[in-house]
Amino acid sequence: MKKKLYVLTLLFSGYLFAQQEELVNTTWYLEKLILEGEDHFLPQNEEVSQSQLYVDSSNSYFSTDVGSCAGGMSEGLDFPEENYFTIDNFYVLLTSCEIPENNYFANQYAHFIWDNLEHPFHYVITEEDDNLKKLVITGNDTNQAVYYNASLSVQNIQELQVSIYPNPVSDVLYFDSEIEKVIFYDISGRKVLEQNQVIAIDVSHLEKGTYILKIVAEQFIQTKKIIIK
Repeated sequence: MKKKLYVLTLLFSGYLFAQQEELVNTTWYLEKLILEGEDHFLPQNEEVSQSQLYVDSSNSYFSTDVGSCAGGMSEGLDFPEENYFTIDNFYVLLTSCEIPENNYFANQYAHFIWDNLEHPFHYVITEEDDNLKKLVITGNDTNQAVYYNASLSVQNIQELQVSIYPNPVSDVLYFDSEIEKVIFYDISGRKVLEQNQVIAIDVSHLEKGTYILKIVAEQFIQTKKIIIK
């Protein structure tokens, strides 16, 4: 019995070691962030089509990007135990995107890393399909970043083309078709309004200013900038 248990332990340890090898030898493509249980998909527009994570264990750093307009780099990468890593610092690039939704997402991504710097990140890699692997990185606050070893932006996170009017708006915002879910975020990233199954939505009770509107329908997503006057 002890011999069998010993063999099982060796196999399991080998699997965990293989996880680290896969992590550092693969270019990963971000699909979404899961923040407080809510999915935040990578924007899809002319400025951003994919986001990569590259882990370099030999030089103790990893780098991220949000398209070609935003990103960051860590220092002090270490693997204190299997399926965990730590970093000392994370620095964002001194650049910004022209499209507000991209800056908004890049800010969320950076805070996902910053908010967990004092604790180890947990990661796990699973086989999803032939040659398709999924990486999930979880912070101490249980927020997560989900990646694949191939970009899924075209086939799974296609942009939903929805017309909205008027914009700027003062009372009622209209959609050209019924929407499964609509979420408003203020400029600081705080969710201020969410409604399901809408074709028109009253925004007269919201403060005047700029908002990020996320429109969701199954696996389709679109974000827009809305001005309430």
